[in-house]
Amino acid sequence: SPVENPYTRAESVDTVTGRGVVVAKVQVPRATFTTDAKGVVRFAVGQADDGFSKLYYRSSGEAEWQLVNDEKSSGRVEKAIGFSADNAVAYLHVEMDAGPDAIVAFDAASGSRKQIFQDARVDPWRIIRGHGLAGAPVGVMLMDGKPRSVFFDEASEQARLHRTLEAALPGQGVMVTSTTKDGRLALVNTFAGNSPGDYYVYDRDTKRLEHIISIRDWLDPSVMATVEPVQFTARDGQLRQGYI
Repeated sequence: SPVENPYTRAESVDTVTGRGVVVAKVQVPRATFTTDAKGVVRFAVGQADDGFSKLYYRSSGEAEWQLVNDEKSSGRVEKAIGFSADNAVAYLHVEMDAGPDAIVAFDAASGSRKQIFQDARVDPWRIIRGHGLAGAPVGVMLMDGKPRSVFFDEASEQARLHRTLEAALPGQGVMVTSTTKDGRLALVNTFAGNSPGDYYVYDRDTKRLEHIISIRDWLDPSVMATVEPVQFTARDGQLRQGYI
């Protein structure tokens, strides 16, 4: 049972036969795994019996696990969020000593680190991923009143796609939830302060945006009150945010 054996494992399962093969075990309980761009399990993060988070990394599917962060000594929690498409860089979501959480690039060959993003006010809310099965992290969605997106490379194909969709759907939060392997078709989720949201299919080649379905379509956005963000400075000088 999970109580008696809290150690987890990753398996590769044949969807036709249902037969599974263990591809990763790690020496920390309650672990979750992160794969690289080729589907190989490369990171594991879990919580040891001392209550502290531990992040492990391995250079290949056959290599030994190496401890790369122990919250007990570092004072911070780190989680892997994915690899670049060429597997040269891994991306970590890292708690910081000061300010919101940051995104850090981890060089898979040397183990060196480089901070590539930290907002002044809020933690990363969602990770924006590129097209294809690998889904490499390409940016973050932030929520500090209204959703906004930031890309690691604003000149990238994914950034340009996102900016096109934001222009076509003004006043709404926009998330590309999945794409075809070649990136031509994108499934787009939108949401707003007066609507649970909608799903669209966007064709990159024809520039056509087709509405597919509304979430909770029994709610009419035209008669719904709009949720608006508010902020104020408290007596201790700290900025407080909320909604009305």
